[in-house]
Amino acid sequence: MSGFSSASLSRLDYDFTGFKASDGSRCKGKGVGPEPSAEAITDFGILYGELLQGLEDTPDEDKLKTAFSALAQALAELTQGQPSEEELAALPPRALAGFARWLMGELNPKGLASGMRRSPGTKTSVC
Repeated sequence: MSGFSSASLSRLDYDFTGFKASDGSRCKGKGVGPEPSAEAITDFGILYGELLQGLEDTPDEDKLKTAFSALAQALAELTQGQPSEEELAALPPRALAGFARWLMGELNPKGLASGMRRSPGTKTSVC
């Protein structure tokens, strides 16, 4: 049978156990995130855009730490604590940013259908 069904969408699986935290320990966090509401996606998209705008100038270390902390908190709110803010904050900065980009790609109504691969060179907007 072809067509659209719940099997057409990718689950919001995450596994952070392959990353090392800044203290050298393995990151925790593995599971399936819940489907966020349209309101939660919109709120996160606005905050994410504001965070990116705040980093347009050459950011200093304090500004980056503040931005990554705010990103971890916002992602935890979006995912209803699955993963938790602590699990997100323990990720290396590049992994945290990568998780945010991946999640927004999955939830972005302007993007390609969830679970499909993007063509090389396809730009992804925030929301």
